[in-house]
Parts: sequence; structure tokens; C-alpha cells
Amino acid sequence: MADQNIPSLEIGNLKIGGIQGGMGLGISAKRLASASANAGWGGTIASVGLGAIRGHFAELIKINRDRIQKASGEERKKIYDEIYALANHVALIEEIEETRKLTKGVIGVNIMY
Repeated sequence: MADQNIPSLEIGNLKIGGIQGGMGLGISAKRLASASANAGWGGTIASVGLGAIRGHFAELIKINRDRIQKASGEERKKIYDEIYALANHVALIEEIEETRKLTKGVIGVNIMY
């Protein structure tokens, strides 16, 4: 590969090669983010869908089945939104912890819902 002389990115005292873009649905997860960080770049973990990918969403739906069945319309949507947010929150914490075990480099999080 030819040397492209790409300048480094400097943010305050932080100097890195660049930032790996966050791609959702399990693409930008611990393996890609840690590999990017270990290469001197900023690795990015994408949060969208992590709760479903890791199985937390389905697990929480089962736990809340009675509550969901008793609700209707807007209240049911509110419950699903609450469960989705909680599942993603738990999964993101796990993903960050697992990524930290793989790198001491710079990582960031792309949070979307």
C-alpha cells in the first residue's frame, strides 16, 4: 500500500490516525472498534440494535409479557419503547466493557435510536 501521508487527527491532547465510522446492527462492535483503536485510530461502537442482537430485548419482552398484553395502543408502544431503551442500555454497557478488555486505545460510541 502506498504511503498516503494522511495527517493525524488532534483533539486537545489526543492525537489519533482518524476515527472509524459507526455502522449499526452489530458491524461496529467490540471487534472492529478494538482493532481500530489498537491500530492508532479511534474505534467506534454503534449502539443501535445492540439490545436485540444480544438477546436482551426478547428476554425483557418475555419478562413483561403480562404487562404488555394488558396494555393497548399508545401505552403498549410506550412499554415497547421503554424495554427497547433498557435492552440497548444494558447491551451497550456490556459492549464497552468487553471492548475495553481488548484495547487500551481510544473508543467512542455512536448512539442512535
